[in-house]
Amino acid sequence: MGSFGGHALPGSFFIIFGMWWTLQISVRYYRARYRKGPAYRSTATFLCSCLCGRLATWQIEGFLKIFFTTVGLTGEIITGFNDKGEFQNIGNGQHATMFFIFGLSGLVDILLHHKVSLPKNFDYIVSLIAFAIEGILFNFHLHGRQPMDIQLHILLVYTIVANVITILTELRWPRNVLCAYARAYFVILQGTWFWQVGFILYNPTPGAVKWDEDDHEQMMITTIMFGWHMILILVSMMITSLVIGCIVRRGAPPGVEKDDEVALAQLIKKDANGQTFVCLNEESDSDMEYERPLQNGSQN
Repeated sequence: MGSFGGHALPGSFFIIFGMWWTLQISVRYYRARYRKGPAYRSTATFLCSCLCGRLATWQIEGFLKIFFTTVGLTGEIITGFNDKGEFQNIGNGQHATMFFIFGLSGLVDILLHHKVSLPKNFDYIVSLIAFAIEGILFNFHLHGRQPMDIQLHILLVYTIVANVITILTELRWPRNVLCAYARAYFVILQGTWFWQVGFILYNPTPGAVKWDEDDHEQMMITTIMFGWHMILILVSMMITSLVIGCIVRRGAPPGVEKDDEVALAQLIKKDANGQTFVCLNEESDSDMEYERPLQNGSQN
């Protein structure tokens, strides 16, 4: 990653996935809110409904993860060798490790999509581990570097830690759309900051003035830039959510917007004995999770 392209590739990877998740989360949430459909529930990946025929059932996200990470992994390994055929650039080895675990996450997405016998929510767990490994690698990747270089990558580490936390919250509260939006938000932030770091440290623009990596005022400017990355991503996600909400609501039949009572009613189930429960998982009757019985209405 010691080049502009080395930062642009993972940056593009995270931006594409974060924007894709934002769109799909918005569509699923507003369809659940404004149309007659199941209550909102998060998933680690989303199918591409814009495709037709058999392509619409493909796990496109998994294939894209494998494609991007294969390109990055190959580049890091090739450039890590010197003229004598010796692998000397340990930094490349760290980057290659990061690419590999995200590629493995894509493989798990595909396997779960095709009903391979893996634990439930295993895609979330592998994704969490991928971000955790990325954070550890970058945190111990800064020895002997210039102060600005260290600061830029520490901000990136903070973002990766936030990614881990949001995945955990989404795994715990899959019906809370804010948890899903938070995951998409910090993934986009990680992507845009990768690009920003690339422009600051390895600006490819001809005649670009190099940043003084020891200057305190310029380091303060980079923190301001990070703040504006956070603000602009938040505004863009708000606009995206509002637009999707208007489109879905306009195409919905009148009078079907769900309030909290309607959403709760969709989750109420009864067992064979007539006992009433709140169902936390609508995916299959054989894999239901239940909370305590409802106090009012335990019998027919």
